[in-house]
Amino acid sequence: MCGHHFFVRQPGQVYSPEEDKREYVRVRVQCLLTFTGKDIKGHGQLIDLSLRGCGMETDTVPLRGQVVQLTLRMPDGRNPLDIEAAVVRYVQGSRVGVEFLRIAEKPEAELRDFVQERLRQQSR
Repeated sequence: MCGHHFFVRQPGQVYSPEEDKREYVRVRVQCLLTFTGKDIKGHGQLIDLSLRGCGMETDTVPLRGQVVQLTLRMPDGRNPLDIEAAVVRYVQGSRVGVEFLRIAEKPEAELRDFVQERLRQQSR
């Protein structure tokens, strides 16, 4: 059992940033993604991203606990990012949250650069 904690937002509830218990800050992102796993293949819209996970919306909803591979079609002409393994941590209707389990060194560095750049933009 992993020691990571994930926060699932409840519909109709209003949250302040202090109540978000995520370990890593998420940034808003709108781009397409694809995913594959055992007996599942789909695509969706990335809605937020952190160094260790992301939130997406999809019509092809994987099961909680399912391991998938992701390809994130990054904005601004950046190269797609391949996430070798991610586990589905929550499902709420068409919204899915995943935790990244394994990322190659180069995509991880590109992800880190992207998130840090977005955080700087958001703080202006």
